[in-house]
Parts: sequence; structure tokens; C-alpha cells
Amino acid sequence: MSFLTLTAVFLFIGPVLIMGIATMWSNLKQKISDELSAHVIKILIDLGILNNIPEIGKRSLHDQIFTELNDKFDTCISDINSTFTAKLGRINNDLNNKLNEEVNAEFSKINTELNSKLTAEAEKNKACDDNFTREA
Repeated sequence: MSFLTLTAVFLFIGPVLIMGIATMWSNLKQKISDELSAHVIKILIDLGILNNIPEIGKRSLHDQIFTELNDKFDTCISDINSTFTAKLGRINNDLNNKLNEEVNAEFSKINTELNSKLTAEAEKNKACDDNFTREA
């Protein structure tokens, strides 16, 4: 009996929870959209794009804003890209150097181990050869 009660409760509460989550998600997306719009307008005002638009009659305001905004973003992205590329190159070199050091150390260890085993085996073979020549 209690299993049926729990099932009924979940069947009634489940959709309510899903609707609540969907509503919260929708409200959150709207809030983020509003905040982004406010920040874009603030950036446009700070950059002087809204106040410094010549030739309003030749192009639409939308085209002028996005042309200037695109130029400024291209400059910023280019600066960020060059900085990022330089840092990435340094990080890559550091990682390669560390990897090479670790690989070389491991190869050296393996080489030393193999050489000692081969030397021991050669000594055994030499001892067997010496015993064979003495008996003959």
C-alpha cells in the first residue's frame, strides 16, 4: 500500500517540479539576456560608438554601430590572440622539456637495468666458457 502511495505522490509532484525548473530556467535566461543587453549598451556608450557616428544618412545606425564595434573587437581579439599564442608557446615548450626529461630519465633507467642484466648474463656465459675450456 505504501508503494502505491509513494508512486502516486511522485506522479503528482514530478510534473510540478519539472514545470518549476523550466520556469526558473526561462527566468534565468531572460535575466541573463537583459544583463547582456545592458552591458552591451554600456560598452557602446563607454567606447563612444553611440556618440561618434558620422554619415548617419548613408548607412543605417545598426550597420554603423556594428561596423565600429566589429573593428574594436577585432583589435581586442587580435591582441588577446597574440598574447594567448605566446603564453601557449611557452607552456608547450615547458611541457615538452619536462616530458623529454622524464622520458630520458626513464630510458636511462631502463638502459642501465638492461646493461646490468646483459653484463651479468655475459659474465655467466664467460664462466661457462672458461669451465668448458678447462675440461677439454
